[in-house]
Amino acid sequence: NQPGGGFAAGLVAASWLILRWLAFGADGIRSVIRTEPSVVIGIGLGLSALVLIGGYLWGDAFAASALFEWNAPLVGELKLVTPLAFDTGVAIVVVGTVAAAVRGLEAS
Repeated sequence: NQPGGGFAAGLVAASWLILRWLAFGADGIRSVIRTEPSVVIGIGLGLSALVLIGGYLWGDAFAASALFEWNAPLVGELKLVTPLAFDTGVAIVVVGTVAAAVRGLEAS
């Protein structure tokens, strides 16, 4: 129930982007990320910021963790915690940053 792992997950996904760039060039990345990397970075930052201020929304402290339980059809009971969403946002930021760096290398 603690944050951690989002940066490592972003690096793994970004390494896949770099390998795709090496194999297919800039078109390999553009076929995966169809928008500008700055938009991807903004989405990740927005998700992480929303989770951080979310504690205030449910009447707790800044960056407080919360548990959400959901009875999903065909799967059963799911327990999701907010650090999962925070780490997802961090991973998206890392992937967007690497995509922006690769596009910058491609332009030079």
